Amino acid sequence: MPPEPAAGTPAGDGHDAGNHVDVTPALERVGDSAAFLGETFDKAMTYAALRKAEGVGRPVGSKIWLADMEKRTGLTLAVGKRGLEPKSL
Repeated sequence: MPPEPAAGTPAGDGHDAGNHVDVTPALERVGDSAAFLGETFDKAMTYAALRKAEGVGRPVGSKIWLADMEKRTGLTLAVGKRGLEPKSL
């Protein structure tokens, strides 16, 4: 039996990672990697949400991701209602 490739080596032309890294999800997201790498990169548009979040100190992510991170950390990460709590009568 031939030795397994070292960690960090390509997964192979069949995208079978064995017990290393499964590259299939990444390939499905990108599609044609040559076309993906040839696309122009709009820095301002790509980082706009990140730059906006930096100013308020809130994490950037989907509602599902934020809820998961809140559950894991026990912290409130999603933006809540503004203002004071209403006084009860």
